[in-house]
Amino acid sequence: MICTHDGVFHGDDVMAGAIVRLAYPSEAIIRTRNPEELAAARLCFDVGAGQYDHHQRGGNGERENAVPYASAGLLWRDHGALICASAEVAAEVDRQLIASIDAHDNGYVLSQRLYETAVPCTVSHIISLFNPSWDEPQNFDAEYWRAVSFAGVILARAIVRARGVVLARGVVRQAVADAIDPRIVVLPYFVPWQDALVEQSTEALFCVYPSAGTWRVQVVPVKIGLPGARMSLPAMWAGLEKEELCSITGVADATFAHRGRFIAGAQSRDGALALAAAALDAAWGRETR
Repeated sequence: MICTHDGVFHGDDVMAGAIVRLAYPSEAIIRTRNPEELAAARLCFDVGAGQYDHHQRGGNGERENAVPYASAGLLWRDHGALICASAEVAAEVDRQLIASIDAHDNGYVLSQRLYETAVPCTVSHIISLFNPSWDEPQNFDAEYWRAVSFAGVILARAIVRARGVVLARGVVRQAVADAIDPRIVVLPYFVPWQDALVEQSTEALFCVYPSAGTWRVQVVPVKIGLPGARMSLPAMWAGLEKEELCSITGVADATFAHRGRFIAGAQSRDGALALAAAALDAAWGRETR
């Protein structure tokens, strides 16, 4: 049995799952956060703070070109050469695809360093992979229709997502209007909020919203698609979890603060609001609560 986390998934853990299927074809992949299942697993990826996770404080290493590893890259580093039957081919796959996915998951997708050292991975790049390689049969027509089918799935999902974004703007607009402190915007339920909040409020610094039975406080970006936040979470919180975070913030139900200082969590709405308030206090030179 091989485990990864359940709930929301991203390019990193999806690609990691594809790598695991190639490296361990007879093993079942279980999506869970149950500690007993994680402990019994042959390996875990993107969860568990082990060999193939990267969420622990300090991360889990980086490439020679300084692009940090995420779970897909860690698995590819150890299994790519065997999967490709060539270390050179595996390295090129990392440069063309895996490194960009890792960078995106670690928040560096648009960094200059990435563009200098790895090929950015876009939907266009992925679709271009359907073209026959020079050493394959040159059946461009057949591959074109395969690519059309693939693109059709992406397009259908993009339409659904776009509809959701339009509806989300109204939810964010109301939340901005209802905010007691314009620096902290609270959503009644999760919607894709970043674009709308950046557009609709110049004062908002943090967004508080529910997530899978708990609550999150996340920084508001300076500009969509570019690194940087209007205000980051305090440096002293970075990578802390549970008791350590509770102690330093004074928030009894605090659960984690990402080492990237862009998101933190609490068990309750009040806890997440208290984290946001503590971050504001810390930024203005006062002691955290």
